[in-house]
Amino acid sequence: IDGCWDPGQDLFYQVRAVSVAGVGDWSPSSKAMQVDAERPVQPEAPHSFISLHQVALVRWRPSDCRGSPITGYRLRYSTTKDMWNPVEVFKSLKGTETEYPVANLEPRATYYFQVAAVNAVGSSEWSPPSRLVKVQQLPPAKMTAPHVLEQTPNSITLGFTPPADLGTRDGYMVQSYTVYYSDGPSRHALLDAGDERKIGVIRNAKPSGVEIVGLRPGQPVACRVLAVNEYGEGELSDVADFLTDIAPPEAPG
Repeated sequence: IDGCWDPGQDLFYQVRAVSVAGVGDWSPSSKAMQVDAERPVQPEAPHSFISLHQVALVRWRPSDCRGSPITGYRLRYSTTKDMWNPVEVFKSLKGTETEYPVANLEPRATYYFQVAAVNAVGSSEWSPPSRLVKVQQLPPAKMTAPHVLEQTPNSITLGFTPPADLGTRDGYMVQSYTVYYSDGPSRHALLDAGDERKIGVIRNAKPSGVEIVGLRPGQPVACRVLAVNEYGEGELSDVADFLTDIAPPEAPG
């Protein structure tokens, strides 16, 4: 009798004969018998997601263990619903937890997830694919303050480091950098106010070096930088202060 009894449950059987003359008595009960445990039932598709920056917290419902307790789960994802070329996050997440944060996902991509349950007998079939999932799409992270590469009486050359998490926070998605600067006693207040008519702005600056020219000798200069991607401008860096070189004295007349 297939599919009638749960694995691990004691079962007892009796039999009796039937003929044209009638029905015989039941036999004595058999010894206890059990149906062997099986691989878990195929789970449902993951049903709940919390999208974070480059991370999706994936949740799924427990699967029927078929007589052998669930010992873990497998989880994988693909960028196509037919699950072509999937990436398996782990071969077996130990325990009975039914959620897992999948990291290092790309903001531009879309993802589908599948889960499989594992017990002592083996692994279930993969669940159907989940619905389409995207992670949060954010502007670049805050950058560190610029640093000076070279200075003269009338110029300063700055360098800066791409965002620590490399920008979208994924550096390959940073489209440009913008440097803001101001000199003189009110330089910090002007930068904080952000009125581009009263401060210097250099767009499409290169991290390897951007030159600020037209400065006065021995003058303090305040600078900050931000990264830009398709989702907007990142947070401005902290302010860095620099001082142009003092001009040498002119030759006597």
